[in-house]
Parts: sequence; structure tokens; C-alpha cells
Amino acid sequence: MKFSFNMEDASQVFVGAFAFAVPISFSKEAWRLGRNTAFS
Repeated sequence: MKFSFNMEDASQVFVGAFAFAVPISFSKEAWRLGRNTAFS
């Protein structure tokens, strides 16, 4: 089995991750989770 990963594949992964992350980032649950999470 030959495996190759080129720049086109990387860009597709980036676009797909962005497409999933944007709607989630605007949900109330995500904002509530971010507000209740202590980073320091």
C-alpha cells in the first residue's frame, strides 16, 4: 500500500477542519465551556 500526502491533501484537511470548527465555535455550549475553563 503506497501512502502519499501532498499539499493538496493538507489544504483539504485544513478546509474541512475549518468548516467543522466555525459552526461549533458560535454555539452557546462552546462559549459556556470556554468561559468556565480556567487556563491560568
